[in-house]
Amino acid sequence: MARHDRDEAGGRVDRCTISIIVPNYNHGRFLTRCLTAIEAQTEKPYEVIVIDDASTDDSLDVIDRFSARLPRFQLLRHHVNQGVVASLNEGLRVASGSHMLGAAADDWIEPELIALSMRWLGRYPAAGICSALTRLANEDGVVTGPFRTPLPRWTAGYVTPAEAARHLIRDDTWFNGNTAVINRAAAIGAGGYRPELASFCDGYLNAGLACQYGACFIPQFLGVWRRLESGYAASVNADAASMRGIYETVQRLAHANTANNAIPEAYVERWAGRWRFSAARLALTTGKGEGRKQFVSLLPPNLRSLVETLERVARIPGIGYHVATALLFIVFRFQDLGPVLRRRLQWMMFSRHLEAGDDAS
Repeated sequence: MARHDRDEAGGRVDRCTISIIVPNYNHGRFLTRCLTAIEAQTEKPYEVIVIDDASTDDSLDVIDRFSARLPRFQLLRHHVNQGVVASLNEGLRVASGSHMLGAAADDWIEPELIALSMRWLGRYPAAGICSALTRLANEDGVVTGPFRTPLPRWTAGYVTPAEAARHLIRDDTWFNGNTAVINRAAAIGAGGYRPELASFCDGYLNAGLACQYGACFIPQFLGVWRRLESGYAASVNADAASMRGIYETVQRLAHANTANNAIPEAYVERWAGRWRFSAARLALTTGKGEGRKQFVSLLPPNLRSLVETLERVARIPGIGYHVATALLFIVFRFQDLGPVLRRRLQWMMFSRHLEAGDDAS
């Protein structure tokens, strides 16, 4: 559902409508902050849909307190836990807005997120996604600093599909899931959130939308990601079988001959190197035993002995782990060395840009 306004010259400007979907499972202790932040938006979303995935805590009591305070509020309840990916896909199907934001129940958004996203998506209605920067917080909700993703632009605006593909190949994704407002029809056309991709389901979908339709980017901190050791991404990354499933699915999708497969193979090749680096680092930190063997088995056979060598390096007091990690980076992500160094320099400059009080919008 889209509305249309007139600009100062009398021309039509598409005005998107944003549905916020909040999947929740036993996050009652975090929900108040999440839903309060949605209520505090300077421009209200079209609707708010909370999907409770068979919670057993006080989540329903918290949700009930907000039911009359949020626009076009709906509560959808599961009697059997289905998982966060199933909840996101359900939200994608039942939402009425032209665009959708999947808001994690343990995160929160800043007051201008909806207003700024609507502004830029109105200017670039063909864009597949609009996203912004996010800060990190600990389990207690204390903000610990910025999440230093790549910066595709220094000012808010549109990234063309070709530019998005080049940036993904060079320096990986910049999308922060808790600020990512996606074109709902385009997302459904792309197959939605693929359960077999687990915690990478949103990253893969967002990359595809950007490469096919382009992306709006707002270099402002408009969300806060509460990183939990028990969080979904952390649990997936700690499981070798899940990581293998993600790798195999990405490879299969990359070579599928489908009309909506917009992600370039060159990006998948670079992503594979980044993935192997993560697997090797997890093998390094898991220690001896079955867990370590599982992560080592994810690596190419000719590189598995490297982990044993670097385990000995990592045990050197003080600098050992850092040296071992740096060597792993060189082996698996040598092409990323320049982009990572450039990204660190960009963030140093961007921080000064923020401190100077420049308006990033």
